[in-house]
Amino acid sequence: MDGIITQCEHCSTRFEAPGRSAGGLANCASCGLATEVPGGKDPEWAAICALGAVAAGVVIAVTYQQGGLFAAIAATAVCSCIGLVVRLSS
Repeated sequence: MDGIITQCEHCSTRFEAPGRSAGGLANCASCGLATEVPGGKDPEWAAICALGAVAAGVVIAVTYQQGGLFAAIAATAVCSCIGLVVRLSS
């Protein structure tokens, strides 16, 4: 099953919403009213992550110009670790 267990905002019944409704709405199995389904992608968070990726690219490019290949490799490793932490926390 690819459903998401959620709780109706109106009658408090727990039901399984279709997985494709993540971040949207689904009708409650009990009362039939639309309720929010958790999940999905937050557009603001996606924009912040995209800006972070651009900033990491700039840092790596500048580090390469200033310190050479080994400094750029170190900067890439640091940016990758930061990206991993961000990904795991989202």
